[in-house]
Amino acid sequence: MIKKVLKLFFLILIHFHMNAQETLDIDSKDYKRGRYILENSKRQLSEAGGVKNYADYWNFALASALMGKSKELVLSYLKESKKSDNVAFNDICKRLIGLSKNDIKNTRFYKVLNQDFVDLFNESNSDLKQEKNEQEEENFVFENNEVASIIRVMLSRDQKYRGDYDFISDKNKQRLQYKLDEYNCKELEFLFNKYGYAGKSLLGDNVYKNYMCLIVEHGQKLEDQKRWLNVILVALSKGELDKNPVRMLLDRIHWKETGKQYFGSHMGVPFEDEKEINKIRRLYNL
Repeated sequence: MIKKVLKLFFLILIHFHMNAQETLDIDSKDYKRGRYILENSKRQLSEAGGVKNYADYWNFALASALMGKSKELVLSYLKESKKSDNVAFNDICKRLIGLSKNDIKNTRFYKVLNQDFVDLFNESNSDLKQEKNEQEEENFVFENNEVASIIRVMLSRDQKYRGDYDFISDKNKQRLQYKLDEYNCKELEFLFNKYGYAGKSLLGDNVYKNYMCLIVEHGQKLEDQKRWLNVILVALSKGELDKNPVRMLLDRIHWKETGKQYFGSHMGVPFEDEKEINKIRRLYNL
């Protein structure tokens, strides 16, 4: 569970439009969406010091597919994603298929790659069977073990059902998850009032420093997300967390208010126009 939760740190895009073309006009919505994804992924990669991970390769593959690049390029990126972290790659594929009416043939990558995508997914499943059981959690050193214990519980609660590939289509799981989110909302207030922002200073320089922001992004009402945003922006200015979770929160807020997003962190949500996107990037230095 913890390993699955830690993967939330990365900005992973899953796109499941039904139709695909070999080439796309540069003014098409898909081409522009692919360009935004590519720009955001490159920005994220730069912030990570240029070290690519499975999420970077997945996003490059998706951007290439949306922009009408060659099948060979799309497939090569997907293979690199699998090679970087087969467990994560397999999980993303299953979520994508779940969002596509549980039929791999409805996915964007199948429309571009056909049987090659099926073969790669089957290869991933086969490799998983040969791998050992899920590795033990990384031995992070926390600056404040009490805060770390609270965050661990909140993380497990946050992903109890949300981490399942069929969460978006299962209304009962959503109902159960939202009840758990209510507990997290109360505990978030307690945590902040007692310790302040639970970021790098309290948790150390590891991915846990980002999770207070992610919990706000997942399980809070709009008015609370907007209130917490000011707290989080101050924490960001002090180096308490990374930029990606803030991008996700800004996308979530704007999505709720307008039905659009800035950075491409939410599945199937249309992008805001380019002028507004650049304005937000400059305003928040993102």
